[in-house]
Amino acid sequence: MTCNFIKKIILILAIVFTSCTITKSLPISYKSSDELSLFYKQNNIESFFIVNSYTSLVELYKQDRVSIPQNIIFDCDGLEIKHFNNKLCVNHTLEFLKNYNSKTITQKTNFNISDYLKHFKSINSLDSEKILSSKKIRVFVNTATYADNYKANEEAFEIYKQFKDQYEVYIVNLDYISEWKDKK
Repeated sequence: MTCNFIKKIILILAIVFTSCTITKSLPISYKSSDELSLFYKQNNIESFFIVNSYTSLVELYKQDRVSIPQNIIFDCDGLEIKHFNNKLCVNHTLEFLKNYNSKTITQKTNFNISDYLKHFKSINSLDSEKILSSKKIRVFVNTATYADNYKANEEAFEIYKQFKDQYEVYIVNLDYISEWKDKK
C-alpha cells in the first residue's frame, strides 16, 4: 500500500468518527394532518406540532433545530437548556430529565421558546399561549414518519411516555406537509 492510500483511509475514518451524523438522502413524501394523526395514534399520542410552512422548516434548519432524533428543552423562563454534548455527539435528554431538579445547574443558549413556537401549529388542540406562559420545563422531541424506518423515533416516544407527567413534553413532527404542496 502506498502512503497516499493510507492517508486517504485515515482521512475518511477521521471524517466519519468526528461527525455527529451520517446523512442519507431520503425521498420526500408529503403527509396530510390525518395521516400524521393516524401515525401518532399508534403510539398513544393525540396532540402534536407540525411545521406551519416550508419557509419555517428552512428557518428551523438554518438554526439547526430539525435533526432527528433531537430534543429541545426550555427552562421555566423560556430559554433553551443546552444538553447536547457536541464533542461526544450525544444528546443527553434522557439522562438530563432523569436527574433534573430545581438545584440542577444548567447552561442556556440565547434561543427562546417564543422564537421556536412561532414556526409551528398544533394538531388536536395544543395551546401555544399556555405553553409559552408555563413555568415548567418544556421538552420538544423531533419525530417524523420516515424516521421510523431508522428507529430514530424510539427515543422521542420513550421520553414522551416516561416524562409527560413530570414535565411538559411535546411531539414535533418534521415531515413535509401536504398543504404546503397545495399552496405552491
